[in-house]
Amino acid sequence: MNIQASTKPQAKPVKYVKCFGHYVPVYAGEEEHLEKDIQTLAKARKFEKKLLKKSELEFTADKQAKKAARHYLRSKRCLRAKIIKANARRPLNDRMSLRQIIEQSMKYDVLKNLNEPATISPLPKSDGGFRQICNFGPVARGAQRMVLKLLRAAYKPVPFQFTRLSVKDAIQTALKAITEEGLHEVAEIDIKGHFPSFAAGDLINALPLPKAAVEQIVMAENANWIGPSVPNGLLPVFSQTPTGIPQGSAASSEVAIWSVSHLKMPITVNGSVIVNFADNFFVFANSKFALDATCNLLRSAIAGLPGGLFHSVLKLTGTVETGFPMLGCWIAQEDGQLTVWPTEANLDRLNDTVDDLFHKAATLFEAAEAEKCEMLRFQAVQSYLRLRNFCQGWLTAYAFCDLDPCIKEHLSWHIENLTCFYYITDAEVKAATDASVGKPDAYGHHAS
Repeated sequence: MNIQASTKPQAKPVKYVKCFGHYVPVYAGEEEHLEKDIQTLAKARKFEKKLLKKSELEFTADKQAKKAARHYLRSKRCLRAKIIKANARRPLNDRMSLRQIIEQSMKYDVLKNLNEPATISPLPKSDGGFRQICNFGPVARGAQRMVLKLLRAAYKPVPFQFTRLSVKDAIQTALKAITEEGLHEVAEIDIKGHFPSFAAGDLINALPLPKAAVEQIVMAENANWIGPSVPNGLLPVFSQTPTGIPQGSAASSEVAIWSVSHLKMPITVNGSVIVNFADNFFVFANSKFALDATCNLLRSAIAGLPGGLFHSVLKLTGTVETGFPMLGCWIAQEDGQLTVWPTEANLDRLNDTVDDLFHKAATLFEAAEAEKCEMLRFQAVQSYLRLRNFCQGWLTAYAFCDLDPCIKEHLSWHIENLTCFYYITDAEVKAATDASVGKPDAYGHHAS
């Protein structure tokens, strides 16, 4: 299905076409090459799958790992395949055409000088500060996805790690420890400044990747930082080069999980269980003595993780009877009954996100109606789908909680209000669905 773009002057697509699972722009002069570009990129995707499979087999052998990684990362065809993936997740008006994907893959050598422009956005933290979120271009994102794939072939998360899984899995493991093993003493340990604590030198020595891949892709040392993506004076100005591994990189979370998977406890303490999600560690024990002993051993083990210099902090200690927060939930035992419900901070974040997505969609629908613009209508439906999928994902992620019916009604109201008021049809929804709108199971992870 082709969607005709709005007829606005200068650098506007003449149309959008759907291929490789998402819509891409077609600019003036590109139509005659479109079929050839589709074939070129289809071959690149097929080649990447084969080379990745071969590289993964070689990657398991220590002596061949870096050589196999270098061979994979140097491939322009593999880079193009991953840029397509990164491109699909970008907003419709910020995507590259197929011709641009091919051209950009030739412009940058990801192992020599990955100096694609990148920006920094400040994200408020719960403690009142800000964290630096890095916004990379499609080439860097493609290279980061290549590293992610290679790293996942190099190790397996240990049993207490749940970051790749979900909040639900982590909390259900905690509930099992409480109910079946009687572990009622609780503590939370956090790695302070986890991503900024990674160091290039340590990662070069530890990661099964070529030195250039660590420097250019993992650390983004040559990224062309162009500053915060907000006007100066509104929010704090950050340093132009983020420290450690950049938050927002497609590879950073995998590097962090890889590092935690190497956690080595010198001894194990009977009567205790550890649950890890991202940089949060929860300890459950059957006595205060076992809790303190496990926490001390765990903090020593965290200090020895590979890839940097890590410092942990003890955020809380308590009991199930008095209640404790865990990954956006409040868990407590009342009158012998274990209860789990979302924290106020979790619900506040949910409301803020839903309101923001709702107003973005409504604004686009109003603009589309005022301008009689088919493309704006299409973008509005995609914005509506992001809201709908976010709500469905959050409800799925926290289905194990004692949810107030008002929460479901509140989310349903936002979705039904848009559906009915703007007459959104099933055909429009089907046509607008692509990778950029997300999936219901892609949301609802860690909401502190």
